[in-house]
Amino acid sequence: MSRHHVQSEFDSHPVVVVAGYDRPTKEFFLQVLPDDGDTEGEEVVLYSSLHEPQRDWRDPDTLHVVVAELRLSLPPGMLDAVSNDRASNTGNRIVVHHFDQPPEVLLAG
Repeated sequence: MSRHHVQSEFDSHPVVVVAGYDRPTKEFFLQVLPDDGDTEGEEVVLYSSLHEPQRDWRDPDTLHVVVAELRLSLPPGMLDAVSNDRASNTGNRIVVHHFDQPPEVLLAG
């Protein structure tokens, strides 16, 4: 599974957006998590693609549509990088994206 992270905003609140590609299911995924610095307790999920199984998560355009619907701001190229993971059948890859600098590859498997 690939995971691409970025710190952004959702409804004027700081969040972490996670998008990626899951090789076993051949599907993309998207999550929006609060970025409140609280690492204790139960994880709150503001949005998860798992909650919308009726969408075609095998289609990369679905990522673009949902990101637009949620009005998320992502760095240029982030969703393209996720799509490239499918094209190259990439797994075990973790990348942190930024708005003001190139992405950081934390794990390239």
